[in-house]
Amino acid sequence: MSEQYNISLINHSQISANLLEMIIRLKMESWNYSIGENQEWIKKNLKPFDKHLILCDQKGMVIAYSNLVLREIDVEGQSIDILGVGNLCVSNEMKRQGLGRFLMSFVNFYIIKNRMQGFLFCKDHLVSFYEQMGWKKLNSFFTFEMNNISHNVLVYNSFITDHESVDFKTGLF
Repeated sequence: MSEQYNISLINHSQISANLLEMIIRLKMESWNYSIGENQEWIKKNLKPFDKHLILCDQKGMVIAYSNLVLREIDVEGQSIDILGVGNLCVSNEMKRQGLGRFLMSFVNFYIIKNRMQGFLFCKDHLVSFYEQMGWKKLNSFFTFEMNNISHNVLVYNSFITDHESVDFKTGLF
């Protein structure tokens, strides 16, 4: 990463329409959802205090993105707050340059600094990337179906083990 980049962490309630459109267009490079479907997902799932983690190039173009969402889960009857990490993506022309790792390093720092526990869901082919970033995959008991696709659950800085019952009370991310 020899170029200079600008990293921003912006509350959802404070994001501009222009920046949100750039995020949606970037997400469309990684997932086959229309602008309208992305807008609907954002409206339904992101709360005002959720955060957009945005990496822009020198021209101000969004080249990498993830969202960070505070959610409540129930673990063996105990309610805890977690930081859900979702929608990590890098522009097609900037892939394989370490930008995803850069964002995840920032996420890991943010989780530790704020004394949180991180959660994310991913497909099988992405597990090794997140494990290399220090995340731990919970066993298949935590694998679940979303949009008819199996997803793994990974945790960071977490006390949750493979043997505990987890209920995502306030929704997914």
